[in-house]
Amino acid sequence: MKQIILTFSALLFAFWAHAISPVSGPSVVCVSSTETYTDSSIGGNWSSSNISVATIGSASGLLTAISSGTVTVTYTVGVNSATETITVNPYPTSFTLNASATICAGDSGTHLILSGSSSGVSYQLYQGMGSTGPVIYGTGTTLDLGLQTIAGTYTVRATDTTTGCSQTMTGHPVITVNSAVTPIYGPSELCQGTTLTLSNITAGGTWASGSPVIASVDPASGVVSGVSAGSSIIYYSFTSTGCYAAALVTVDALPCSNVSVKETSLPDNSLVKIYPVPASGSFTITSAPGAYNQYSITGIEGKIFIQENITASPLKVDISNLPDGLYLLIFYGPDGTKVLKLQKKQ
Repeated sequence: MKQIILTFSALLFAFWAHAISPVSGPSVVCVSSTETYTDSSIGGNWSSSNISVATIGSASGLLTAISSGTVTVTYTVGVNSATETITVNPYPTSFTLNASATICAGDSGTHLILSGSSSGVSYQLYQGMGSTGPVIYGTGTTLDLGLQTIAGTYTVRATDTTTGCSQTMTGHPVITVNSAVTPIYGPSELCQGTTLTLSNITAGGTWASGSPVIASVDPASGVVSGVSAGSSIIYYSFTSTGCYAAALVTVDALPCSNVSVKETSLPDNSLVKIYPVPASGSFTITSAPGAYNQYSITGIEGKIFIQENITASPLKVDISNLPDGLYLLIFYGPDGTKVLKLQKKQ
């Protein structure tokens, strides 16, 4: 009987010493992630070969990745053990999304710029909880995530295309969209030494002239005075939002008894359209037949850079030689003028 007991004990010890299952769990994880490792053998304990890379709960098998590197986790039952070598990959390098911005409804928007990027990493822009725009791949330099026109909070999620490790970049800019200013109405032409009155249905704005030496304007009333021959852009703006409307006023030199009365803006925006906005090397004008016969591209200060006849629709306009910035696109027609904003960006 004693011999039988000793033989059974030896067999039990051999089974206990050698029968242990392999470790189950991922062999690749990301920094700061947690994973639970298991083994079908019962009664064992977990340990980590390098707790500066990853720690693991002795009883739970819950691994927490601390830093990039490799680590061996061991599951020990009695005198035997099972191991798995785990690679801990870093998250993509953190960069910052640029600051918040305020824009006006109908404007081309504001560019969101990531301060840097890494090759082999993809970047996705989010507005609120939803993604917006295409995935953009890192170049090693700053990334332009495009013009944004929708109000809300924006974030960027970066993902290493090899390891799959991802994290949200720093910076959560908020875009605020203020109401657009309605068009300016009133005559667009007057004689030197006379006045005309412009109006806007949005109350509370301030009038200003781009060229007061040609046409001055009362800041409160919108009364324009013809000072000298030429053309001036008249602005109606709101300092609280930075939004504005613009119209072109022409002052005719004396004598000018036959000045025709034309309106500064036509209410039907379908008469003329431009695309794309913003534009880079060129843009296209489409207009209704006979609505406009000429256009000019003018700087905010009133300088005319391009002025041409509208000979066809659609009409492609080359602006590759213009510096980047905001311009006014003024259309001239038999019934008045129309002013649209045009942004040039490479």
